[in-house]
Amino acid sequence: MNKKQDIVIEDPVEDPVIVIEPVVEEIRPGKDIDSDGLTDIEETMYGTNPRDPDTDRDTFLDGNEVFHRYSPLGVSPQTLLDTGAVKQYLSADGFYELTYPSQWTVAGMVNSDFDSTGEVIFRTNSTATIRLTISALGEQDFESWYKQEESDRASFGYLETTLTKEGYIAYQSSDERIAYVIADDQVFTFWYDLADEKEIVYMQTFQMMINSFTIMP
Repeated sequence: MNKKQDIVIEDPVEDPVIVIEPVVEEIRPGKDIDSDGLTDIEETMYGTNPRDPDTDRDTFLDGNEVFHRYSPLGVSPQTLLDTGAVKQYLSADGFYELTYPSQWTVAGMVNSDFDSTGEVIFRTNSTATIRLTISALGEQDFESWYKQEESDRASFGYLETTLTKEGYIAYQSSDERIAYVIADDQVFTFWYDLADEKEIVYMQTFQMMINSFTIMP
């Protein structure tokens, strides 16, 4: 006589859930074939040779000359302004000025009372923009202002302190895409907004604009 066998019903095995994480593409520096500090896109913009780090053969790298606002196409002291490579932007109230590439356009207007809602937007040849806003420091020092107004950004300790070529104290973020220039009890915030771009192709130009910033006498 056959023995009665217990019937074991196993729980169904579910297929493992495979979670596909989205690929986050890292921000990378723009291509610079000749390693002169200007990206290949900037080389086209300034008319320099992307395969020659010293286009005008004056012993100074093209990128270094643009950083200091000199023309990389002529012997010093010829400037970018002299050659028409840049234009001067003068604020509507005549309070400050800076230079920006002639190929770019400007939109927006900073309010005359310097509140933080005003913004000037420099439109590049791509989707990226350079943005400038102004905020009053009041009776605060910059560190207090930063911790209050920019608390969603990196810790204050990560900012690097420097001087612009016009002698203003500036604080830069570790990725160098944000700079806070202190002048006349105001904070002038320069922001290199990449939009949807993944390459930083206008960094030397961004630094040139910061270096050209000056309060009018």
